[in-house]
Amino acid sequence: MRQVIVATITKYTEEIKKVVDQGVKARDARQVLETEQALLEIGRKLSGDLMGLILTEIVEDKSWQEPVAKLFKAGPKRLRDGGYKDVTIRTLGGTEVTLRTKYLAPKKYKHLGMKHRMRQRGREGTGVYPVLVSLGITHGCTPALLSEIPRQVVASSSVDEARENLDRLGVPMDIKTVWRIGQTFARDCMKLRDQRLASAGDGSGQGEMKDQRVVVCVDGGRVRTREPRCKGRIPEGKKRRRFNTPWREPKLLIIYRIDSEGKRDPSFAPIIDGTLGEADEVFVLVVGYLRLVGAKDASELIVLGDGARWIWVRLQTLIEGVGIDPKRVTAIVDFYHAVEHLQKIADLKTGWGEPQRKRWVTQQRALLRQGKISNVIASIKSLCQGRHAKPILTELNFFSKNISHMKYAWFKRRRLPIGSGAVESSIRRVVNLRMKGPCIFWLEENAEGFLHLRCLFKSGRWDDSFMQTLDFQAMRNAA
Repeated sequence: MRQVIVATITKYTEEIKKVVDQGVKARDARQVLETEQALLEIGRKLSGDLMGLILTEIVEDKSWQEPVAKLFKAGPKRLRDGGYKDVTIRTLGGTEVTLRTKYLAPKKYKHLGMKHRMRQRGREGTGVYPVLVSLGITHGCTPALLSEIPRQVVASSSVDEARENLDRLGVPMDIKTVWRIGQTFARDCMKLRDQRLASAGDGSGQGEMKDQRVVVCVDGGRVRTREPRCKGRIPEGKKRRRFNTPWREPKLLIIYRIDSEGKRDPSFAPIIDGTLGEADEVFVLVVGYLRLVGAKDASELIVLGDGARWIWVRLQTLIEGVGIDPKRVTAIVDFYHAVEHLQKIADLKTGWGEPQRKRWVTQQRALLRQGKISNVIASIKSLCQGRHAKPILTELNFFSKNISHMKYAWFKRRRLPIGSGAVESSIRRVVNLRMKGPCIFWLEENAEGFLHLRCLFKSGRWDDSFMQTLDFQAMRNAA
């Protein structure tokens, strides 16, 4: 095998020399472009062929295959020896290699009768290739390719565009395979997430937040879902099933660290996640993540959000779930959402001209930033008259209920953030730029997993999560 590897490298070395000799004669942009593309293509093919040879040598090591197979057979699954089978594996370089490896089949049951003869799955499910699972090879893909496929799905504007990008990388696939692998990976990622959050323990976590200033923001976006109008077969005479497209609110969270000056700590990749579930479900995620990173030992926990009641009525539940001293928790209503409410009040005064509205909002905004919330409330009360008194009173209640969360001058002196721009930006990058748009409708079960993958991709935690998911898949298949 070593001789074959050396021969392969020699063959491609000769090809590289030919391209280089031709490239040095380039005298225009097209020739330079073609030279660079040719070198890139050779590198891709070389990596694919070498990876194929490496995998072949690994799998041919029977002294390693047998112990791995015994480990899987000793698990709770009732598996039997299914002999050796040929499996075609595809690499990130686009090369396909056929490996002959050990297969463990589900245990036979005589009482299954016709069901077994029809080759349907029994209660033990399908068989497993223990060596391939140990190497992280599933769906006929190497780990590098398995990571690239769902990554392209969440990074591209559509699944078809992801398929085109993979084709440009030299890995042609049909769109159904691309989507299936992406969805399977999303489900495994979510199962791993739920398992990790459930086992977060007493909140001591990994110690990442010990003596740190931690900020958590929560907010909601909008996506359109797809619900069939009727179940069963498509009505006679119709070509396709009609469906409803109700709006849903995906709720996102972001957790990050800030330094003593109130600036975001770049050494800690932010945690971004979300759900299409209710408010309680997103707060379960918030508490789980804060416990996982050990936020109860943080020097300060800052909770930021707009004035939505579903956030603030659960603040005490969050504090108790994390186990942090309430004295180290600071709750802040986003300053810029508060200014929007001031603008709504000014717009309700129909007798005012535009200059007067602008002047009033500017004055109240300055008072708000100076921490003079009582002056702002007194000014709003003076406007509660006339036919628009009731809607103005509603806006007044927003300020009255959040007085303790609007001490903006005090917050700024302590170098605390007063804007929830981090979560607003996350909603735009995670949801609006990919999951929301004309003619984009989601099945809820697909949207949930896709939202989680998109959060991992945009938070810079893709590679770490992928390796953890590979380990999770291996443990699940061995169990």
